[in-house]
Amino acid sequence: MTGMQGGTSDQRRGKLAWTGFLVMAFVVLGLCGLFSTYAAQLPYQRALYAEARLDAARHAPDTAARLARLRDALGEDGAGAFDGSGDLDRQIDHAHDVLMQHFRQQGEDIALRLRIVLVVFTAAAALFGIMVVSVLR
Repeated sequence: MTGMQGGTSDQRRGKLAWTGFLVMAFVVLGLCGLFSTYAAQLPYQRALYAEARLDAARHAPDTAARLARLRDALGEDGAGAFDGSGDLDRQIDHAHDVLMQHFRQQGEDIALRLRIVLVVFTAAAALFGIMVVSVLR
C-alpha cells in the first residue's frame, strides 16, 4: 500500500530535503543578485560625491581655499588631472572630465563583472538543480 502512496516516508523526507536544498540554491542566486544591486551603484555615488567636492572648490572664496579644496576633491582618482598651472576654472573643468570618465569606466567594469557572476551562479544553480532532480528519480 505504501507504493500507491508515493513511497515510504523516508523517501518522501529525502525528496523534501533535496527539494529544500534546491530551493536554497536559487535563494543564494537571488541574494547574489540583490547584493549586486548595491555594488552597481558605487561608481555613481562616488561620482556624485566628487562632483559636489569639485563644485565646492569652484565656489571657494579665494584661490588658496580653491586649491586646497580641489586637491581634496581629486584624491587618488584624479591626482593626474590637476597640475596646478593655468586657469583654475579650466583645471577644475578638466579634473571634472577626467573623474567622470574614470567613474564611467568603473561603472562599466563593475557591470561586466556582475553579469559574469550572475551567469556563473545561474549556471551553477541550474546544474545543481539537474543533479538534484536526477537523484530524486
